[in-house]
Amino acid sequence: MVRTARPGETIVTLDGKHRDLTEGMLVIADTDKPIAVAGVMGGANSGITDGTRQIVLESALFQGASVRLTSRALGLRSEASSRFEKGLDINMARTAVDRAAQLIQELGAGTVVEGCIDVLGASTDRKTITVKWNRINELLGLKLSAEVMKDILTRLGLEITLDGDTLSAVVPTYRNDLEGVADLAEEVARIYGYDKIPMTLMEGSASRGIRTRKQNWIDAVKQAMVGMGMYETMTYSFASPAVYQSIGMSDPMDFPPAIRIANPLGEDQSMLRTTMMPSMLEVLSRNYNRRLEDCSIFEINPVFLPKSLPLTDLPDEVLTLAMGQYGEGSDFYSMKGKIETIAELLGLEYKISFRAVRHPALHPGRTAEVRIGDQPVGVFGEVHPKVADNYQLDIRVMLGELNLAVLLDHAKTGCQYRPLQRYPAVPRDLALIVKKTVPAGQILEQIRKTGGKILEDVSLFDIYEGSQIPEGYKSMAFSLVYRASDRTLKDDEVNKVHKKILDVLEMEIGAKLR
Repeated sequence: MVRTARPGETIVTLDGKHRDLTEGMLVIADTDKPIAVAGVMGGANSGITDGTRQIVLESALFQGASVRLTSRALGLRSEASSRFEKGLDINMARTAVDRAAQLIQELGAGTVVEGCIDVLGASTDRKTITVKWNRINELLGLKLSAEVMKDILTRLGLEITLDGDTLSAVVPTYRNDLEGVADLAEEVARIYGYDKIPMTLMEGSASRGIRTRKQNWIDAVKQAMVGMGMYETMTYSFASPAVYQSIGMSDPMDFPPAIRIANPLGEDQSMLRTTMMPSMLEVLSRNYNRRLEDCSIFEINPVFLPKSLPLTDLPDEVLTLAMGQYGEGSDFYSMKGKIETIAELLGLEYKISFRAVRHPALHPGRTAEVRIGDQPVGVFGEVHPKVADNYQLDIRVMLGELNLAVLLDHAKTGCQYRPLQRYPAVPRDLALIVKKTVPAGQILEQIRKTGGKILEDVSLFDIYEGSQIPEGYKSMAFSLVYRASDRTLKDDEVNKVHKKILDVLEMEIGAKLR
C-alpha cells in the first residue's frame, strides 16, 4: 500500500543508510512497516538478493512536489527522485510495467505470472487549454495568424481547434508542463524563433530613480578606498564553521552564534558569516601564493547576526567594511591612516578614538579598537602569526573590520561654509612627557575639549623615545593653532588657555611639560 509515514518510523534504504521518516513523507509499505520511500529509493528489506525467487513489479507516478520535499528532507538525491520531480506521463505507468515484464520473460530471467492490479488515483484524460489566440500575440509582441499558431502547436503534438477568436489545445499527458496561455505562448515563441521577435521599449510612465543617503555614502567610501590604492573584492556570504578556528578561536564556546543553512551546497558553505576577516584572509592568501608582492583590498557587504537561535526572526544584516593588506609600506599605522581618512570623509575625525585591545585573530600589542564615544565600531591590527600560518601567509598582514552601518548613522550629512578668516592665527607648540601606554588620541581629545572656541586646530607632529627621556616614558609634541573669528587674540588670552590645557593634561593624564 501507499501511505504517509507514521511518527517514529524508520527505514534502511538500498544504500545501507538508516533514515528517520517524518509525517508527510510518502512511503510504500506492507501491513507492518515501510518497504520503500515513494519516488526516492527502495528499502533494503525489500531488495533483491541471491535467494530471491518471487518479485512484484510496481510502477507508479508520484507527485513531483512531494518527492522533492522528501528527497531534500532525507538528504537523498536519486535517479528516481530527479525524474519524478520533473514530472512524468501518467499513462506510461502501465506501459512501463508491461515492458519490464516483457524483458524479464525475453531474457529468461523469470516467468511472468498473469494478472495486474491497477490502483488509479488520478485522471488519465488529456487536459484542454482554451485561450484567446490573439492573447499569445499580445504576450510576445507579434502579429501571427491563428493558422500559424495552430501549425506550430500541432507539430508539437497538441490537438488544436480554432473557433473564431478562440483556440483550444488538447495537451498530451506527457506535456504536464503546459498549463495556461503563457505556456502556449512560450511554445510558439521558441519554435517561431526568439530572434524574430521585434525589439520594443517598455510601455508606461518612466520614473527617475535617485540614490538614497546611505547609497551615496557607500559610493563615497568606495571611491575613497580606491583612491588610497585599494581594490574592491566580492566574496561569498556563506562560510564554514571551521573558519573560527582558523582565525584563532580555539574554544567552540567562544564561537559567535551563526545561522546554519538548511540545505547547504557543502560544509564549507553551511552557515551565514558573522565576520568578514576569514574572507579577507582567503583573498590575501590566494594573491600572495600567486606571487603578488603587494596587495591591498577591501569589501563592503553585510554580516548576519541572529537575534536568537533557533531563529524566530530575521537576522540583523550589519553593513561592514573589511580591509586587508600586505607588502611594502603596509603596517599598523598605514591601516590606521586609512581608517582616519574614512572618518574624516564622514565628518567623524574628532569623534573617533583608538584603544589597545586583544583579538584572537590579531597580534597582541599591535591591535586597536575603533570607538565613537564609548561605542566600539571596529577593530584592526596586524594578523597573529599563527593565524597567518593557517592561511599560508609568511609575511606581516594587516586586517581591519568596521561597523559601517554605525559610522554612516553618525556621518554628517551636510557641509558648513564660513568666510575666510580676517584675523591672524597664533601658533603654539606643546611638548609633553607621558607614559608609553598613553595614546595620542586621548591627549588630542583632552586638548580639544579644554581649548574651547579659540582653539582652531591641534595635531601631533613628533614622538620621541631616547636617552633624554625617562625609562617607560615618551615625548609627544603637538602643534596648536589659536584664532578668534571676531578679533585679534592677545598673548594673555592665549597664555591663559594654553596653561589651562597643560594643567588639565597634568591632572587627567599625568603629562609633564618637557
